[in-house]
Amino acid sequence: MFHFEYNRKSKSFDAWFKFLRTYFPLKLCKYHLKALADFESISDSSIIVYRNELYLRLVFKTKEKQLSTNNTLGIDLGIAKPIACSDGKQFGSGAFIKNKKTEFGKKRSRNQKLKDQITLKQSNWTNDLNHKLSRRLVDYCCSQGIDVLGLENLKGNHLANKRFRRYTWAFKDLIQKITYKAQNAGLKVVGVDPAYTSQRCHRCGDISKDNRQSQSKYQCGNCNLIFNADINAAKNIQYLTVLNGSQCESDHGSFKPEAKLALAT
Repeated sequence: MFHFEYNRKSKSFDAWFKFLRTYFPLKLCKYHLKALADFESISDSSIIVYRNELYLRLVFKTKEKQLSTNNTLGIDLGIAKPIACSDGKQFGSGAFIKNKKTEFGKKRSRNQKLKDQITLKQSNWTNDLNHKLSRRLVDYCCSQGIDVLGLENLKGNHLANKRFRRYTWAFKDLIQKITYKAQNAGLKVVGVDPAYTSQRCHRCGDISKDNRQSQSKYQCGNCNLIFNADINAAKNIQYLTVLNGSQCESDHGSFKPEAKLALAT
């Protein structure tokens, strides 16, 4: 019943919206123009009614962007710092997250009748924080000229097994948000095997579970390197990313931008 077509001929408007054989010209804002800059084809669409307004929802494919350099950044997701980069940059505060989760838990204990609302509020807060963390990381990559982003390919029991890593945060959601934001910014995302990345010394390659002495401290028993544990793991991920980058694309899935265009009141 409806059809969207990007206009590349006229400068007076940006797109055509066809509804019941009638064409309507659309003038798009800067955000939508940027999103549609590499428009290739539409994979899904629908019309949504929200607060007496009509919205056109588009899920579209974009053209592949060619990489000019091969600057690679390894990313480790941890407890002390949610995001640790191989170049030493860190994002977020594990202590802040722990305190907020404790506050939500106390509120649920005191207000059992409102526990569902409090849980929903916590979920929204978690989602918002992951959006902000992933955006800060991707913006940092763009400012530093990073072309390739290396992430641990964490799946299934890797996220739930406490003996593997004491995850207390929505890391699967954070990985997904980092991935689609990075891909939308033109970065290549490579997933690597997380085995031994927290135990291996990035300088000499020695692997031992005793090397990880605490949540934040890493000390190699072979070369006596003392390093931040999360950044050491991120450097190992960076090495594996460079090693595997030419052979494997992202294992975290492909996320394409979704644009919502207001049509009429």
